[in-house]
Amino acid sequence: MPLTKTQIQTLINVNLADFSDILPAKHREVENEILNFISNTTVTNTGFVTVGDVGVGTVGQSYSVGGNISSAILDTRTSKGNIIKVTVQNSMPSLSYFVRTSIETLGTKTSMEIDNDIHPIVFKVDTQTTFFVYVEDMSGTQNIRLHIETVPR
Repeated sequence: MPLTKTQIQTLINVNLADFSDILPAKHREVENEILNFISNTTVTNTGFVTVGDVGVGTVGQSYSVGGNISSAILDTRTSKGNIIKVTVQNSMPSLSYFVRTSIETLGTKTSMEIDNDIHPIVFKVDTQTTFFVYVEDMSGTQNIRLHIETVPR
């Protein structure tokens, strides 16, 4: 398990102390722990799901995906939106991760007013490679793409 920021700072203070004869192995230990920390706290998957209109679809339908997104399937329809099951290519280190989303309009500059007629996107972790996103329609007909990143906590 990677060290915390505090543990890395302690390692730096001990191994890289002023006026010490630092052995290369001790210096590498610090560098390796920094690299471990960075690799376990950075974005693991990036990609997109082309949703189109938020309020339509058939359970089981596939959405167009790209990047590190393997698939996106309409899992559940609600009265106002869709729950989409997303599968990513790179397994997360644990179930402790979050999903960052941003919304791109696929329409024109003037359709942005309609494409933003959705509620905030909510996610629920399922496994180390799958999670659900809930997209709820407020009104109108959207044409959107979700850009997605998964990040360990």
